Amino acid sequence: MIDIFRALLKAESIKLRRSGTLIVPLAAPALASLLQFLHLADMIGDPHPKWTGPAVVWADLVQHGWDVWLVLIVPMLIFFEAASLANLEHRGNQWKQLFTAPVPRWAVYATKILFCAVLVGGGFMLFALGFTADALIFSGFERLRLASAIPWLEILRITGKTFLASWLMIVIQSWLSARFAGFVAPIGIGFAAWIGGFIFLLGKRSLPLWYPWTTAIGARPGGSPHNSTLIPILSGCASAVLLGVLVCRDLARRRDRA
Repeated sequence: MIDIFRALLKAESIKLRRSGTLIVPLAAPALASLLQFLHLADMIGDPHPKWTGPAVVWADLVQHGWDVWLVLIVPMLIFFEAASLANLEHRGNQWKQLFTAPVPRWAVYATKILFCAVLVGGGFMLFALGFTADALIFSGFERLRLASAIPWLEILRITGKTFLASWLMIVIQSWLSARFAGFVAPIGIGFAAWIGGFIFLLGKRSLPLWYPWTTAIGARPGGSPHNSTLIPILSGCASAVLLGVLVCRDLARRRDRA
């Protein structure tokens, strides 16, 4: 089984090099970093009485930076990445060619979900680096001396937690993208679900703890009303594993009936 996944992953990586799918996980963190940079640039020269030390400054910058990333950019990243990966096979009905190979059909879909998760995870890491660079540039203008107190462990912890909490959305969007050809249906459904979660989020309810399109928000500092990131992480990660099994079985059976 491991050899099967290795072969599928290798084939998937070859396809990616011949398409523009890799642009999305590069463009998304770049856009988020740019928005964060513009926000910080607008703050240059303003008094900040609550900033009493590097640790306080970093805590404040981290919370705002991850808000922009998780609320605005991550859903779009997952929408387009899942749709782009599935669309590689929808064009010319390449699914049939894949299913002629001596591999279980569910493994083909599992590979798509895994690749989507890997690319989204890469986007998370790139944003973490871009955010840190923005903060250091801002520190240079404001003479805050943040370089000597970069909370690498905290940044890495937040990156990992929020990424794990986003797995459920990755599984659902991958299922939608494999189920419906093109970009309109899967992205449209995802966007409508994200808007619904955003409305609840504005109402400051407990929806981010379990709602797939906003679960990652609850995994960042201050995102959970109970100050616990365990629930959103379990909701996003453990639920994704269970749902992923059902999704792969569902898609394989639909192809069998097709």
